[in-house]
Amino acid sequence: MHISARVIASVMLITTMLLYSHSGLAQATLVEVYTPSATKQPRVMTLSGSVEARHNAQLASQESGLVQTLLVDAGDTVSKGDPLLKLDATLAELNLAQAKAGAQAATVSVNEAQRLLDEVAALSKKQSVAQTLIGERTAALANAKAEQIKQQALVALAQERLNRHTLYAPFTGVIGQRSVDMGEWVTPGDQLFTLVAESDLRIVVNVPQEYFPLLRSTPRLPVMVTPDINAAKPIKAEISRIVAVTDPSSRTFTAHIDLTDTMSVHAQFTPGMSAQADLLLSAQDGAVWIPKKAVKQHPDGGSSVFIANNNTAKRKIVTITASRPDYVAVTGLTGNESVITTGIELLKEGTQLQISARAGNLQ
Repeated sequence: MHISARVIASVMLITTMLLYSHSGLAQATLVEVYTPSATKQPRVMTLSGSVEARHNAQLASQESGLVQTLLVDAGDTVSKGDPLLKLDATLAELNLAQAKAGAQAATVSVNEAQRLLDEVAALSKKQSVAQTLIGERTAALANAKAEQIKQQALVALAQERLNRHTLYAPFTGVIGQRSVDMGEWVTPGDQLFTLVAESDLRIVVNVPQEYFPLLRSTPRLPVMVTPDINAAKPIKAEISRIVAVTDPSSRTFTAHIDLTDTMSVHAQFTPGMSAQADLLLSAQDGAVWIPKKAVKQHPDGGSSVFIANNNTAKRKIVTITASRPDYVAVTGLTGNESVITTGIELLKEGTQLQISARAGNLQ
């Protein structure tokens, strides 16, 4: 009977330990971990931008009038100086004809005044002629010449107004939009066409303000740009200009990336499309790259990760120094940790872990 009691006590103790063991396993959180490697590699900052044309104009008429002829439509390619639109120029043509008639009359007056002066001058050599008469004829000629200049200016003015009844392309490009139709009345300042140059393209990106000192101190920073299209090929470019004004709402500043006029650029890029720009920053020693999903963002703007230490979660504060589509470079890690990549929202300091999968540098 005494032996049976000892056996029963032992069985109860073993059962209790097994239950406690199973309870601990049930409470452990299943996680996946990633082991990074600290290496020296270029820092790459990936930004999304928009392709723009350096020349993008909203075209308007300089004169009021009725649209008589439309010579282009949206999508048409035009060269500098090509006519785009003509207004009814009947009144302008009549004004020009009137001005030309006035100029002809002024020319006749000049010729007549010159003849009268020459006549008096010839008589003054043979006989006495009053100097007053010579002065009057000289003044009359001067007045006639002044009137002639005035009438010639009126002709030039009327000709210019007539010319302005035709709208010309200020540069070579493609008509992006037509905002007027036949028979409409237009006034100066009305937007009639949008003209976009197909050459001299650039990509405009918004860069976080913390990179402003670096970009300002590194002229012509190299960039790899890729349009957001299928089978796109990256193209080498460089930062050509930074706009030293920060947007207070986004805390970013603008940078321009000029695209050279090459066949590959024209084949892949067009104004208005989106593109990816990989800014090749200086190399960083000991950069630890980890999956972006492993980083927990704090309300105060900070960042942290959880590492698995003896099957226990431990939080570490990190600072993001570079970014790629799925990975970020951070400081605050040695590169030998097992960084937890799943279920980080459920973790806290000291959470018991059960590792279900490992990835990264497994050596």
